[in-house]
Amino acid sequence: MTVFNDCPQHITVIIDNNDNMSEDFASPSIIASGGNASGCVDASTWPGQSSFDMSFHSGDKMHILLGQSPLYATCTIPEYLPNGKGGVVLAPGRPSQTGGDYNFWFFNGPGVLTPLINSVMQANLPAIIKYISSNSINVKISETNSLTIKGLQLDPASVQCTYAGILPKSGGSSNLWNVNMVFRLREGYLVGTETISDQTGSFNLSVTDLVVYIQAQIDLTFHTKPHVTALQCSLGDYHLSGTIIDVLEALFPLIENLFSIGATPFRVAGFINTIFNASVISVINSFISKVVETPHPKTKYASSLIHSLRFGSSVLAYPRRKVVKLSRPPLGTDLSIWMSTPQIQARRMGRLKLPGTHSSATYGLTAVLSQIVYPHVQFLWNMSAHASPANGNWPICIPPERKNPLYIGPICHNFILGRAVNAISRTQGRNILEQLQSGIRHFDFRVYYDTRDGHFYTQHILRGPLFSDVLAQIRFFINAHPGSGELIFAAISHTNFGHHPAQAPRFAQLVNSYIAPEYLYYEPDSFGQPSFDFQILSEATVADITQGAPKVMFMNLDWRVYAFADVITNTDGYAGAPIRPGDEPRTVDDLSAQQGLGLRCHHPDSAPLWSVDWVLTPDLPTVVQTVLIHLTGVQKWALQDMAAQANASLAGFLNLHGGANARFNVVSVDWLEYGAEKSVSELVIGMNH
Repeated sequence: MTVFNDCPQHITVIIDNNDNMSEDFASPSIIASGGNASGCVDASTWPGQSSFDMSFHSGDKMHILLGQSPLYATCTIPEYLPNGKGGVVLAPGRPSQTGGDYNFWFFNGPGVLTPLINSVMQANLPAIIKYISSNSINVKISETNSLTIKGLQLDPASVQCTYAGILPKSGGSSNLWNVNMVFRLREGYLVGTETISDQTGSFNLSVTDLVVYIQAQIDLTFHTKPHVTALQCSLGDYHLSGTIIDVLEALFPLIENLFSIGATPFRVAGFINTIFNASVISVINSFISKVVETPHPKTKYASSLIHSLRFGSSVLAYPRRKVVKLSRPPLGTDLSIWMSTPQIQARRMGRLKLPGTHSSATYGLTAVLSQIVYPHVQFLWNMSAHASPANGNWPICIPPERKNPLYIGPICHNFILGRAVNAISRTQGRNILEQLQSGIRHFDFRVYYDTRDGHFYTQHILRGPLFSDVLAQIRFFINAHPGSGELIFAAISHTNFGHHPAQAPRFAQLVNSYIAPEYLYYEPDSFGQPSFDFQILSEATVADITQGAPKVMFMNLDWRVYAFADVITNTDGYAGAPIRPGDEPRTVDDLSAQQGLGLRCHHPDSAPLWSVDWVLTPDLPTVVQTVLIHLTGVQKWALQDMAAQANASLAGFLNLHGGANARFNVVSVDWLEYGAEKSVSELVIGMNH
């Protein structure tokens, strides 16, 4: 008897109510995350039913009945936990002997993965059954052996994943993850033919109450494909007929032995669990290898071990320079009005340094995809929460093609968007008002018009807050500081207004309805221009722009696609280091090299207003790891951890490149409240003093 712990924390297993047992399992048993506890249990002699109860730390309980001589083959499969947090397989062992030995496999996990697997299965099983009924499926077992399935009678409701859990492989690299799964088939019927060597025959197979435990391994470096590492089963009953029996007995003596001693369900399952176990696993892995295509990311990312992604300080990669001490804002500075001091009001824009945020409105992402399709994750827009149509076509394409829907059911669909994609796309923890109060003065708003309801939303793969909500927060901040000299820059990009040109004027009207004209800033001669030269503002002082009142400058960075007639300025805004698609920095060293090169190479006369985009992009293994961690029941924001590493190294980077004398004016970050010894806002604002 073995108990596996697939929870992210240790569990305590209690065995009690031992009835008519001659040997009990140790209780209580404390099992570490990813570990297991093994022992023996033994039923007492007949008469009398033997049984015991198993309780997990979550309070879930199983009741196990043990058959005993002469009822050695009558183990009763216990009720499964309806929440998917526990599973069991009572797998027969020693099939050639008359005893009733079993291997008991018990599992306890967070219950996240189980309903997701069922969601995908139930979305596709009706279509698979219809396809098999309309088309023969040939399964090549080896070079000389194959099966052809010609008919399948199966009620989709009779197939269920009763348990699934996933964790990093215990004691090994965290790139290797183990998945434990238990499936139950209540009843099914299969018709087909087989070719074994040069002999062909037919078969009819019916199965009742088949329970299968599968352990598989996933490699996050993608050097190896997913593969099965363990398989055990139990079988309630079966019926096999046709010439396949004669063919199998002639070619495989061990099978002849099985039928000669009586091929009871107990012995059939026992042979699969022992003598034929390696062969069955080999056939399954061969099938997986043929149908699953392994992604091949860039070598430098694929070879990176997840557990070794420690984003080191990039200052070691540069020659030593004069160290400039970074200062804090003066004690008592109110970050919500830090620009309103005479010192800042008198500063030229070319010498002003502003803290900013990247994808500023992702604090409120929803479980709904935006209508801005990101090509590198195109498959997300192909996912469907509905069931695959049972029209005789195969429903699953691996990997998913651009135009083929991927039917995953509502539960899995909600998990992927609401948890997995959200965890990868969210870049900020604070809303816009909180960011403004923290001193942030440059915002990155990705806005689009949603044809589904006619509203304007922010987005970052997922749909974010209504842009009217963003504007309401800016208005609230302005109304709270009407006499201040705060200057706010709002960059608008990644829109779909080029496809919906009539919506651009509506968007400008929306901005105008929330922000009073006296609080909007734009150069008088910029209206009607396809592109305003933002760099000419470098010689203006803050006071020249604010004129004794808070100001917001909305900038259309998509001016090459469409232009606003008024309210919003068509401009490139702050210049910055060019980033080609696919070359986004994945580590702090990459980020330092990229942004450092931009600072050293840009000429202040041609681009005096410069932005440092201090943000990291997760690589494929990190994305996969984040999704897997959510399957363990742990909430994890991928970009939060990466931002903490990047933000912690920001002071060293700025110090290295001249501190207060460095040639940049905006520093934009993810998760601004994480990583730095002092806040990113304080760090950047302090460089103005």
